[in-house]
Amino acid sequence: VNQTNQDWFLYVVDNNESQDDKECFYKLANKFGFKNFEFISNNENCGISKGNNQGIKKSLEYDFKYTLLLNNDIYFDEKCLEFSIDFAEKNKVDALVPKIYYAGTNKIWMAGGKLSKLKGTTYHRGELEIDNGQYDKTEITEYAPTCYMLINNDIFREIGLMDEIYFVYYDDTDFVFRMNKKGYKITYLPQVLVHHMVSFSTGGGESDFSIYQGNKNRVIFIKKNFSFLFKIIALTFFYLTRILKLFNYDLKKKKILLKALYDGFYIK
Repeated sequence: VNQTNQDWFLYVVDNNESQDDKECFYKLANKFGFKNFEFISNNENCGISKGNNQGIKKSLEYDFKYTLLLNNDIYFDEKCLEFSIDFAEKNKVDALVPKIYYAGTNKIWMAGGKLSKLKGTTYHRGELEIDNGQYDKTEITEYAPTCYMLINNDIFREIGLMDEIYFVYYDDTDFVFRMNKKGYKITYLPQVLVHHMVSFSTGGGESDFSIYQGNKNRVIFIKKNFSFLFKIIALTFFYLTRILKLFNYDLKKKKILLKALYDGFYIK
């Protein structure tokens, strides 16, 4: 609401069974006189891919030039949208991502990233480092998550939407991989700064939910996108490292991990 650029429309996709979120949002909208929005209530948790797709479809339907994907566990200052749009327009970028901090700190969560085809996973540049300006260069990055990503809608028209097989985790990896394959570039713009409450919505990286979804979807991503050689290498590395994980888990987490590995391999 307080962005210096006001040329935008907000689609709020609510994956909550309760109606409390909707009532709370409308109260806030009325309080601040905010009208440029549509609230989409699913009455159940449909997953992040389907939720994103609902907003993307609306953006495409109304022929907007860009879609800005936003997670519900981030916050940023009033100039972020202005900087993002101005840079995208002046430089004709395909997609744009910010520098991202762990919320409330100056510790980096993401300052660009890489995707390893040998391991079938992604890496955040600068993760856990204190920001001393070491990643303040605007540049192309191979990978970035979609918790704040400005995307030219022509990309969706060519490569399609988010793959809804991923309930959460690896949905953005899959999308970025397809972008790279088609030659689209992601620009890392460090002047835009976002704070992220990491894994706030999923209970943390080692919650039962995260263990299941993260491991299952990593297998699905490798199977779907890699050539035969890289598929064998990445799956071999992954399953060997999961064996080590099993030794560190209690019985309940062991069962969850084994189910994730099985489901990921056999889900079509």
